[in-house]
Amino acid sequence: MALAHATPSRREQRSLEAALHFVPKLLMEAASATELQPVLDWMTAKAAALLRADEGCLRLLPGDPPGQGAAVSSAAATGHGDLSRTASRSWRAAGSAGSWDEPVARVLSLHVASGRGPVATSDLRDDPAFPSLRGVESRVRALLAVPLRIDGRVIGLLAITERRPGRRWTRAEGDLLQAIAQECAEVIVRIGARLEAERLRLVECQLDVARRTQHALVPSLPLEAGPWRVTGRLCPAHHVGGDGYDYGRCGPSLRLSIADVVGSGLPAALVMASLQGAVRGYCSREIGMTEKVRLLSEHVAQSVESGEFVTFFYGEMELAEGLLRYVNAGHNHPLLRRVDGSVETLETGGLPLGLLPERPHEVGRVWLAPGDALLLYSDGVTEAMNPRREEFGDERLRALWSRLVGLPGEICIERLLGELSAFRGGEQPGDDVALVVLEDHGRPETSAARGRPRAHHRRET
Repeated sequence: MALAHATPSRREQRSLEAALHFVPKLLMEAASATELQPVLDWMTAKAAALLRADEGCLRLLPGDPPGQGAAVSSAAATGHGDLSRTASRSWRAAGSAGSWDEPVARVLSLHVASGRGPVATSDLRDDPAFPSLRGVESRVRALLAVPLRIDGRVIGLLAITERRPGRRWTRAEGDLLQAIAQECAEVIVRIGARLEAERLRLVECQLDVARRTQHALVPSLPLEAGPWRVTGRLCPAHHVGGDGYDYGRCGPSLRLSIADVVGSGLPAALVMASLQGAVRGYCSREIGMTEKVRLLSEHVAQSVESGEFVTFFYGEMELAEGLLRYVNAGHNHPLLRRVDGSVETLETGGLPLGLLPERPHEVGRVWLAPGDALLLYSDGVTEAMNPRREEFGDERLRALWSRLVGLPGEICIERLLGELSAFRGGEQPGDDVALVVLEDHGRPETSAARGRPRAHHRRET
């Protein structure tokens, strides 16, 4: 139905005069808005009131900012323009849009989104332009709808409706509604941009708190215990990540651990924080190492989604003997560098934490001699990529670790990170990196130490 050309009636003149006050009020509403939805409610209510319609509806197309899914608002007004009710809800693909029935909402949104312009009909049910709505029971009969446009792009629609058929919309009413829609579209985008900026600032603040919390959970300084010295470094790929490490005294022993949560970002960091608390709790108990790891595996199984897991290495160093007893739950195999530069791999291992917690893990045993050093690392090291999409790899790490013989642990970590950065060639890290170095830096070698076997393992209960 085309819009009727006619000299504006007295009622239309009053509407035009009222519209002059619409924009300043709209800008005031927008300036104080902390959410988009109340402004949408206000817009639709005002549009219906200005044009003396029963109801109004404003709908943002799904996926278009700032709706993101998108917001729907409807408002009803009396014939005298007084607001009698306002209702709003979030649009869902299979839900209702305001007070409209779903078929009406879907058909009109597609019509406006396709760029076919305004819709003006005195009876939607009998309009040949919408055959799919013929005979459909709906409270929407007479309707005037115009697109919301920004830079020529349709982001939604603004409509006013009558519950009874027969209203003939005039050109003046169409122009007025289109003018209102244009102002609404610009304000919606401005509010959306402002709210999105505020949301991003809040997220940035939360991530910064999470980052500082995560770094507070890992030791920041080296720890010396007798001749042993352990140091570590955590480098998340983003603000926070799923890697972590810990070390500390445990009675007559020195404990150290490293872990990698499947996934990345804040969810992985939360799991890691929970695990670190559990490690400090369970590993302080006077129970066997296998039992400690079983309890940790049960803890992880209860903390993550089904099928997710955590790779984990845990070791306890007997300070006087230089004996390291350890469990490897699916983590990268640590590299033991001997004083002569040769490198051994600690091969003993088992399933990651969270997978089959009832299955016992094998306990490995290895003696460290004076001058030896152990490297724990996460897969962010070996899986780092260069611009040619080549991985840093196990062999490159092994060779580099061998060349660093004789250097203090902190220097070794700096060199490792420097080599990793140079290898990436300016590429952003794709995964978190965690490094821990355990070294014997002051114990004289004895004949007893020289005569010990270098490594063996057994199952412990």
